Amino acid sequence: FPYDRALLRALYTAAERFGLAPGDCFSEMSAQPAFDHPAVSPTGGRELPAKGKLAFKFSVEKVYGETPASPEVDIAAFMESRLRVARLEPSFQKVRSLLALFKSYDGAYREQTILLDALAKDFVLSHASMQHLCRTKTMAADILGRLLPCVVGGPKSLCLAWQLTPSITEFARVIRQGHRLPT
Repeated sequence: FPYDRALLRALYTAAERFGLAPGDCFSEMSAQPAFDHPAVSPTGGRELPAKGKLAFKFSVEKVYGETPASPEVDIAAFMESRLRVARLEPSFQKVRSLLALFKSYDGAYREQTILLDALAKDFVLSHASMQHLCRTKTMAADILGRLLPCVVGGPKSLCLAWQLTPSITEFARVIRQGHRLPT
């Protein structure tokens, strides 16, 4: 099926994005006929066979490396680096498109919260993106409550994000949702 080859190409692209060789991501491979990872062509693609069966396991665990065991390690920095690896940081153009999509749902609370939940699962966001999203003052607490774990840039960015709450009541509401203040 052509979709199978497209999926395999997407997995190769994911491995490249994480800086991993195909041999580091693909394991327990079995193929009929025999299959070797194709090299990247000059155009950037990979020539994949049109016929055959391929079974494998795909993992990007090597990206994460070892978990630090030393108490001197900055856990906050370690967790932020993991967050950056596990989630996507959209380009300026994509952020612009996402923000425009969010604005197009203005007044449609359900659609906006669905979009926020999707962003919270898959993306990391800058303070500037949060600031733009929080221009919708009626939803600022919902936005912060859902997206604070996605803010990158350390405690300074989190402090700036906290300042986006329009009132002390909304600030308290976000804290009740379980988000602690940065230390």
